[in-house]
Amino acid sequence: MGVLKQYESVSGQMINFTKSSILFGHKVDDAIKEKIKSTLGIHNIRGMGSYLGLPESLGSSKTKIFSFVRDRLQTRINGLLAKF
Repeated sequence: MGVLKQYESVSGQMINFTKSSILFGHKVDDAIKEKIKSTLGIHNIRGMGSYLGLPESLGSSKTKIFSFVRDRLQTRINGLLAKF
């Protein structure tokens, strides 16, 4: 918690824990997850979907991530080509 408070004081930004989410690895014990969640006051688990247009949780399959980027890029290119 001290690191987060230090970040706030140095950056001038406050962390909004009600909007924050946390993602745990599959090997993290449930008791530890609960302790971290209660200490930080974060209740959202697994993230909120995407960040900067990319899936927030990368998972083990990088092929899915790159296909997502490829599909989005292809959609944009097709949209631009349709305009011209």
